[in-house]
Order: sequence, then structure tokens, then C-alpha cells
Amino acid sequence: MAKNDVILIDNILKDRLSEGIPSSDPGEVFEYLSAEQVLKDFDLKEDEIQSGIVDGKDDGGIDSFYIFINGILLTDLASFSWPRKSCEIALYIITSKHHETFEQGVLNNQYATVSELFDLGKDNTELTGAYNSDVLYKRRIFIEAYKKTASNLSNLSVHFFYVSRGDAAIVGENILARAEQIVEVLKGLFSNCDATYSFVGSSELLALYRKKPEYEMELKHSGIISYSQECFIVLCNLKDYYDFITDDAMKLKKYLFDSNVRDYMGLNSVNEDILESLKHNDADFWWLNNGITILARHTVSIGNALRIQDVQIVNGLQTSQTIYDYFSKNTVTDENRSVMIKIISQDDAEIRDRIIRSTNNQTAIESKSLFATDKLQRDIEDIMKSNGLYYERRANFYKNQDVDPSLIFEIMALGALYLGIILRVPERAANFKQKILRDPVKYDLLFNHGEPLEIWPFLAKLSRRIDKKLFDVVKRSVGNTERMVKRSRYVAGIIVLGRATGTYNYSVNQLLKLKDEDITESMIEESARFVAQKYIKEYMLSRIYVTSIISEAASLYGITNPERITRQKNLFITTKDYYIKKQRRNSKLKMSEDIISRVKNALPQQPWPAGIIAKTAEKMHLERSVVYEAVSRLIDRSVFFAQKEGVLFDKEGNIVSL
Repeated sequence: MAKNDVILIDNILKDRLSEGIPSSDPGEVFEYLSAEQVLKDFDLKEDEIQSGIVDGKDDGGIDSFYIFINGILLTDLASFSWPRKSCEIALYIITSKHHETFEQGVLNNQYATVSELFDLGKDNTELTGAYNSDVLYKRRIFIEAYKKTASNLSNLSVHFFYVSRGDAAIVGENILARAEQIVEVLKGLFSNCDATYSFVGSSELLALYRKKPEYEMELKHSGIISYSQECFIVLCNLKDYYDFITDDAMKLKKYLFDSNVRDYMGLNSVNEDILESLKHNDADFWWLNNGITILARHTVSIGNALRIQDVQIVNGLQTSQTIYDYFSKNTVTDENRSVMIKIISQDDAEIRDRIIRSTNNQTAIESKSLFATDKLQRDIEDIMKSNGLYYERRANFYKNQDVDPSLIFEIMALGALYLGIILRVPERAANFKQKILRDPVKYDLLFNHGEPLEIWPFLAKLSRRIDKKLFDVVKRSVGNTERMVKRSRYVAGIIVLGRATGTYNYSVNQLLKLKDEDITESMIEESARFVAQKYIKEYMLSRIYVTSIISEAASLYGITNPERITRQKNLFITTKDYYIKKQRRNSKLKMSEDIISRVKNALPQQPWPAGIIAKTAEKMHLERSVVYEAVSRLIDRSVFFAQKEGVLFDKEGNIVSL
């Protein structure tokens, strides 16, 4: 589990607490959030989520208990519309603990509870355990539902979830064994019962929080051009497509475009051409337009329509927005033109991400936009928002919402700040180019998954304070401020942080421990004036200038370790080899849980092909020895099996067959 995921979950909880969702008690907020996210695909209302919460004294280790009949929540026996034919019952039982571990005692309590609570041969009065009225009520209506549907019950499933802020990847063996025992008890009590036990930590909870609810949509079409394995190219009437992307209130369904790498770009030349082609009915629209790309989980053709599950429009936002604007403002009674739509059904997350990038990898798309769907970029957006700032992960997203521009930061700005102030290469940061982000080694260096997320709002806030002082100082001196500020902010930032910490060799953790009083307005103003006066006659920010001013500031303000910057030879890591050499010097096989988790997620299902360690190391820009050590630890934890020449072995040396 990444440490940053815990921070993001805590920020979500903080926001929920401030809004009172559902109360001002941290435990209840976490409990509600857990149930809300685990049951997200059922799209439950607030009162429906609350109806399943049974937490309290004598809850038997169960915090929430939900019963679904054919996917519909059962809360009251009398008013429920019972199915007359095939019936499925699904129980969702959730335990939520606001701690950073998964504890054995919780499962021991549940094991005792399950053994008698789901023994339908016992009346409530015969139960030896103490259970509160809410738990007993849920038990009663489950038993009644089970009896009522006995003749047409096709499937019973029981899903246990243990949610905490812990790391689900390193749950102890004793806890896993107890979870398996709970599953076996349930299977022993009910024939043909599908029982599961899942551990949801901060990483999994964050992924659920970001996940859109499962849904199906129907897209009418006028003809299929091509079809292969649930992938279609179709022609769709423009008015039908407009209906597809709008809700009942005739508003654009913006959630359909969440995986698009940029937001609407306004009436630029391309969108004006699209609008003109809509206004003039002298040629079919699809002749003149590249069309739309939809990414889906599954797609089924039914007559002249497609049933599409989990729709994401990954390319064609500009076209879609323009179509929406046109039909919203014009009454069209007879529309016979079509738009071409490509629907790709794919469930593999890595392949889906490749599709998003490749369908958007055109000259019209800026390099910075191609990383918009990366998890780290979403993490940065969340941590920035929790600090009252807005990260333009998707180009123009917040600009289009009229957010105060001074609160908006985009990927180029944060990347340059990290390069200039954290890596301390200000001359490169002042000339930051988009092409840098196309190099995966440079991108990974600037947007380092191992860094605490708090460094991004820290840099953003600091840069705004420095810019304000620089603008004031430079304006009085030369008048033309923008260029001067852009080239001066990184050196000024280094000096400010050098003064605040007493050294140029500061670390990210040191910076995050600084308090407001450690970086005063007078300190920023003095440093800004010092940099501006030294830079007034400079046209380019050179290495010579950086060395000179850093050394002079060190003497003036008593900052130690100027050689951390002045003797820096490799101003920017440009090759994978150097990246690995630097890692060898610094890591010395110091293994973090983040690296272990990343290696686990990068490896395919066993048995692995030959050379998997080398391929994984190359893909992750890690040394082979680091990946090998991570795999060894995962095998020790029984996450993976030991493997030799394609054969899998358990800890006792027995051959495992999958």
C-alpha cells in the first residue's frame, strides 16, 4: 500500500467530517464511507445505506448488513415486490475499523457470530451470543426471504468485507486463515453458497472511491460498419448521439468523459470547423469528422442498438461538446446525418490505459495531457483540492468551471517546480519543455511515486507567495515582470528553503515539517529582492549565474552545503542507466512496502514466463536485485508461489497445480 493512499483517504474523511456526512463522529463517517464504496454499483441512496448499519454494542463484529434480492435492496418484507421466477439473494456484510491494521480479534468475533447467526435451525431466543436488535432484525428478514424464495432460488452469495486504513497486501497468515474458516462455515451451512471474504485497505478504498458506478447505456445506430469480439464501428444519427450523452434534464453527462485527457477547449479553430459542418447540411457529418471512441467493459448488439456497459468516451470530447451545444441551441426536427463511433470492449486496466493514450496521441494533443489518467496525477489532484487548490490534470477542466486562475496549477507548472526547487536544477526548470514528459525516465523522476503527496501543495503555495513578491520587486525595477518572474522563482525558492532549513541539502521530509512561521513574508521578500537585483541584467538563466548567486546567498544568509547545487554535474537525468546507477547508490536494497506493492501489481499471474524479473525491472526502472528481493518477500508472505522452470511449489515443497 502506498503511504500516500492513507493520506488521501484521511483527507476524504476530513472533508466528510466537515460536511457532517453522515455525522461529526469519525468512526461513523468511516463506516458510512466504507459501505457507500463497497456497495457503489448498487447506487444506494443515503437512507438506504443508513438502513444497513447495525454497528453498536453486541453487533457480533458486524457493522453493516445488506440483503439484495435480484440486485434490489430488501429493507421491509411487507412492501417488497418479490420475483416470481428465478431469484438470487446476495448478502453484503461489512466491518469498518478506522485503524491502520487488520486485527485478528475482529475475525475471531465474526467466526463465532457466523457459526450460529446463519444457522437457520436456531430461533433468535436460542442464540448463545448477545446480539443487538438491529442485527437480529437483519437475521429475521434474511431467514424470511430465504424461505419465501426457496422454490425459485437460483443462487445465494455471502460477501464479507473488512475495511480499514491498513495494507490489504500484507494481511497476516493467521487472519487470512480465519477468513477462510468463515467462508467454509458459510458453505457448510448452505448448499451451493458462493461465499467470499475481502480485505479492503486504503488503496482499495481509494480505488473504489474513484470508480464510477457500473451502468449500462443503450446507443441507437443506423448501421454497423465493422464488428469483432464485442468491438464495433457504427454510424449513429446525430440526434440519437445527442440523446445518448444528455440526461433527462438535457444536461451533458460529464461523467462519461472522465477518462478523456483534456476538457473542452472552447471555440478554437477545430471546434469552429465542427460547428460549421453541423450548421451546413450539404454533406454527411461523418465524412468530415474523425468521430468518437468509446471504451467499454462489455457491448452487446440488440437489433438496431448496442447495450454498452461502463461507458467512457476517451476520444471525441470536443466533437461531443460541439454536438451538444448545437442541438441545445437549435430546434432540429429532421436530422439524417450521422457520426461515426468506435466502441472498444476491454476489461484489462493496462490495455485500457494504452488505448486512452494511443487514441489521444496526436499532434493536437499536448504531451502533458497524455498522463492525465495516471493514478499519481489523480492523487495529486485530490491532495491539491484538499488544500484549497486545483490541479488541471485534464486541460481546461477547472478553467471551464470559472475557478479562480490563481488557485489553478497544471502539470507543467508543478513539474517545473519539482525540478527547480526539489531537484535543485533551476536553469532547466526555467526552460521546462513539454517534450521532457514524453521521456518515461524523466517523467518518473519528476513525478516520483515514492514522494509524500503533501509536497505538491507545499510547492504550489510557496511558488504563489514567491511570485507575488517577485512581481512587486521586478515591476518597480524593469516594468516587464512575467519573464523575470518565470526565470527567478526557482532560484528564489531554493534560497528561501535554504534559509528556512539552514542548508541547501534539505530533504522533502524536512520541508514538510516546516511551520508557517519558519517561512516568513519578510524572508520571502528579502530573497526575492536579492535574486531580482542579481538577475536584472541577465537574459538567460545560466549555470554560471546559478552557481554565483547560490554561493553569494550562502554567505549572506548563513546557508550551509552550497556544493549540493554548485557542484552538481548531472543537471538532469537523461538515461535509464544513470537512473539505475543513482538508485544503486541510494537504495542499497532498502526495501519499502511501496516498492513491494508496485512489484506485486506489475507481475502477471503465475506461472511466470522466463526472464520475468529482468523484464519487470526494466519496465519499472528498478534494479533486478530490488525486484528479486521484493518477489522473495512476496513469496514468504504467500502472495506468490515459489517457481522453478515454470513449476510452482508451496512452502512445504509440494507442487502446486492451478
